[in-house]
Amino acid sequence: MHICYVDESGTSVQNNSQNTSHFVLAGIALPITNWREADRVISNIKQEYGLEDTTEIHTAWILRSYIEQRRIPGFENLDPEQRKMETRSIRNRKISELSRD
Repeated sequence: MHICYVDESGTSVQNNSQNTSHFVLAGIALPITNWREADRVISNIKQEYGLEDTTEIHTAWILRSYIEQRRIPGFENLDPEQRKMETRSIRNRKISELSRD
């Protein structure tokens, strides 16, 4: 027996007011005997990045390029708290600049 997970992104209807340029349907199937181990691995990844176990992980978070991060020299070498602090600093400066306009 296998456990299957299927998810979609975008819209498949051409004349839809929320029409997107792409529709993606993807899935994964794993043997039921591997389910607990896969769940444990995912829980460990969430814990490593400070996410609650109930948090849904979105691929876009992983694939998206974050402009603020690219502007921070040595971002990859910073610990999670330093990353947050530097990113917030850049965002706050940008908000301040925009509020002056």
